[in-house]
Amino acid sequence: MDKDKFKAQFDIILDASDDSFIDDLTRAMDIKPDDKINIITPQFERTDGRVILYLPNTPAEYEALKKMSEENLRKMGCQLWDNENGVKHWLYPHEWYGYIPNGTEIINISGKKELFEQGKTDDDIRFGALSYGFLQI
Repeated sequence: MDKDKFKAQFDIILDASDDSFIDDLTRAMDIKPDDKINIITPQFERTDGRVILYLPNTPAEYEALKKMSEENLRKMGCQLWDNENGVKHWLYPHEWYGYIPNGTEIINISGKKELFEQGKTDDDIRFGALSYGFLQI
């Protein structure tokens, strides 16, 4: 694609790898010397320093998680997403992705139920957790 033609479609395009990026950005955003900018990017890696050693791989092991204590779930790397009306929504550690059996019912962070399918179900991570897990009542 012609770079000039592409640029004409937008007000401004900046390249973060250019040496002039900071100057270009401050000019484009009309940032004054005393202005503060916060740039927030997604956090993918685990921030708790936990090393995940347990890798469940049978449907029975995933079903048993629902009966475990909060302390043990945390030790295994599960992360509490929501706790509403006594129902806890736990997220699986991203290290478990390759071990979740196909057909396992999962609950995503929007509350939607679906069946896990290796290679098709999203493997995106935030803070070391997958965006789905299970409900504990």
